Amino acid sequence: MRFWLALHIIAAGTWLGANVAQVVLGTRVGSAVADVRTWWAEVGEFLGKVVYPAAGAVVLITGLIMVIAGDVYSFASAFVSIGFAAVIIGGVLGGVVFGPQNRKAGEAIRTGDGASESKARSTIMNFAYLDTAIVILTIFSMVFTLGAKYK
Repeated sequence: MRFWLALHIIAAGTWLGANVAQVVLGTRVGSAVADVRTWWAEVGEFLGKVVYPAAGAVVLITGLIMVIAGDVYSFASAFVSIGFAAVIIGGVLGGVVFGPQNRKAGEAIRTGDGASESKARSTIMNFAYLDTAIVILTIFSMVFTLGAKYK
């Protein structure tokens, strides 16, 4: 079970790390030259198409394995429901917001459409903050729920 837990934590860390990168670097990239902004939009699109779905899939699969095969976790646990909700929301945001909006930002930069770029970046940042808050809430929920068992 520890192997699955380790993979679960690594995947959650990857997801949170991608969010932190978007939030921290995304705010700094806005004033960079067009080539840097275009590159960052391509990175964001990659995160949305590849990194978030992969991390979310590993979180989901390892979480299911730990609930089904283990005796510590249960589908009745509130934090398991919170975790499932986080994976669903994160998957939707990756596929519907982060990938497509970064693609729009990149296209806007290439065509010199500053208003569209600004709108896309604003959408990305707002949802990056939301997703980061959801992931952090989920982590705290799991730590405090399980931490109570390991006083």
